[in-house]
Amino acid sequence: MKLIKRNLLSAFLFALIIAVSILIYLLLPCEKGSFDKLMIGCVVGSELLSFLNVLIFNTAAGKNQLSLTAGGYTSSIVYVVLSAAIAILFSIYYKQAEKTFLILMSVLTVVFVIVSILIYIIGKATASNAAKVERSSAAFKKFEYTMESICRDNENYEYSATFDKIMEAIKSCDQSSYVDTDNEIYGCLEQLKDQMKNNEIENEKIVAICEKIVALIKQRGTEVNNLKLG
Repeated sequence: MKLIKRNLLSAFLFALIIAVSILIYLLLPCEKGSFDKLMIGCVVGSELLSFLNVLIFNTAAGKNQLSLTAGGYTSSIVYVVLSAAIAILFSIYYKQAEKTFLILMSVLTVVFVIVSILIYIIGKATASNAAKVERSSAAFKKFEYTMESICRDNENYEYSATFDKIMEAIKSCDQSSYVDTDNEIYGCLEQLKDQMKNNEIENEKIVAICEKIVALIKQRGTEVNNLKLG
């Protein structure tokens, strides 16, 4: 769903929630004092703050970010429900405890803001890591496909052992991270593929390319380990 549609849907839902809250307040068969007005103001304020929170998380919605958006939406729902529950509780049992109500609502709001920020930061980091892993996996699928193509089209058994070694090295690589060396590896694989298609195969070039690929794969392993160590 596009961002504008998500925002419009969110606006409609929260407008409905706010309208229902105000309607219930107006229809209550009792005299409404200043504390009642304060409570409905706090409830509507919490709903507006939740709406703003939802709009922020709407911008983050997308692939690999389900946990992020789900966490943001859940925090908003919980905040609205708790705000309404506290207002109802105080309107029935603690009408004289205005200061306590304000303190409780303030604490709840602060907790909500902090939790939402943490969800956003952690969710963004998780989504970023997931995207990196996906990118790395896609790169390795491309490596494997290219190398499989080379092995399949190879008619010179002299290179079979070397090609199998490269294929095994590619499959055993840590695919959790994407590094710049991956581009070099792919470039070398393409060079090897082109060399194998030549009518006159140049053995020295093929050997040199294979050695470079193996060296780059080892270099890549070191780079990935360094990334994990920070």
